Amino acid sequence: MRPLIRPTVPTERLANRSAYALLMNVFGPYCAFSEEPLYDLAAIWDKRSNSEFRTNQPPSERWNELLLMSPGVCEAWRRHHDVQASSLMLPDEERTFQLENSPFTYHLEKVNLLVLDEDDQICPESRGEELVIVRGTSEKAQATVETFSLNTDYFNEETNELRIPLDEYLSRTNALLWNRTVAWQRAETAAKQVAGLSPADRQLLIAQLQMSAAATGHWSVWATVLWNRLRDGAFVAQVLGGQTQDRPDRDLIGFGPHNEFPGTAPGWLLSSALRAAAV
Repeated sequence: MRPLIRPTVPTERLANRSAYALLMNVFGPYCAFSEEPLYDLAAIWDKRSNSEFRTNQPPSERWNELLLMSPGVCEAWRRHHDVQASSLMLPDEERTFQLENSPFTYHLEKVNLLVLDEDDQICPESRGEELVIVRGTSEKAQATVETFSLNTDYFNEETNELRIPLDEYLSRTNALLWNRTVAWQRAETAAKQVAGLSPADRQLLIAQLQMSAAATGHWSVWATVLWNRLRDGAFVAQVLGGQTQDRPDRDLIGFGPHNEFPGTAPGWLLSSALRAAAV
C-alpha cells in the first residue's frame, strides 16, 4: 500500500475546489487502499467520522481526513462499517510500504480457485491459479486488508482458496486480484528487459516504465517486483518515487507525465536499498 504524504493546500482552494479534484491532484488517480487506477468513478472516505464524503463538496477543514476509494473498496468498507479507523493502518498516517520488513507484503501465490454454481457446487472452471495476494504482517495491517477486502471477500487466507460464484467469476465484476496479477506480470517483463542493461541504458527506459506502472496501478506490486528482480534502489526510486510539495506556497504538483505517483511519502527505500543506490 503506497505510503502517502498529504501536502499543504491553500485555504481558498480547500473552500472552492471539490475534494475529488484535490485528492486526484495531490495523490494521483489511484485508490488509497487497493492502489488500483480510478477511471472516472471514485468514492471518498472521511476516516475521522467513518463516513462517505461527497465527491463534489469542498473539503475545507476536513482535508486531512479524506482518502480516495475505488467503488469496490467502498463497497467492502460498507460491509465492514463497524471497524474504526483507529484499528487500521492508513497510508497517510503510517509507512504502509517499504522494500524491507513491509507492513503489507505482495506475493504471487498458487491459489485454489473454486468456481461455484447456484447450488454451491464446484464448476469445471475451477483450477489452480497464480494470483498476487496482499498480506498484513501486523494486526492493524491485517485488519486493513480485511476491512477493505483487498483480496476480495471470497479469498480464505487459511486455506488459500478463492471460492467465487460463477456469475461473478464470468462477469469479472470484482477483478481486483486479476488486475493486480497483471501488474505483477508486466513488472516482471519490464524487470527482465532492464536487467541486462547498463545504468545509462536503464535511464532511457524510466519514462516508459513510469507510464506502464501508472497505467496498471498497483504501485506496491511494481516496487516489490522491480526491487526483488533488480536490487537497484536508485532505479526503483526514479521509476516510482513521486514528487512531493517542498514548499507550502508553491502550486500543487499534480498527476501527469512529469509526476506519475504524486504524494508518495519518503522513507520506503530503506537500508540495503539505500546502500545499493549508493553503489
